[in-house]
Amino acid sequence: MIIGAAGPAKVAEAIENSEWDAAAERERVDEIPADLEQALKQQEPVWEAYERWPASRKEQYLY
Repeated sequence: MIIGAAGPAKVAEAIENSEWDAAAERERVDEIPADLEQALKQQEPVWEAYERWPASRKEQYLY
């Protein structure tokens, strides 16, 4: 994808207001809240299903 003329300014704005970091954090689906992990692991089939999900699905579930 090619960034248009307004792109660099939007990136700079996102970095300045911490939205850039927040977006990057949402991509980290390998770390889930401890209470959610504990709840999922209470039923092994549920945990195994969660583990098989692609990252995009986990991101939807977590955020």
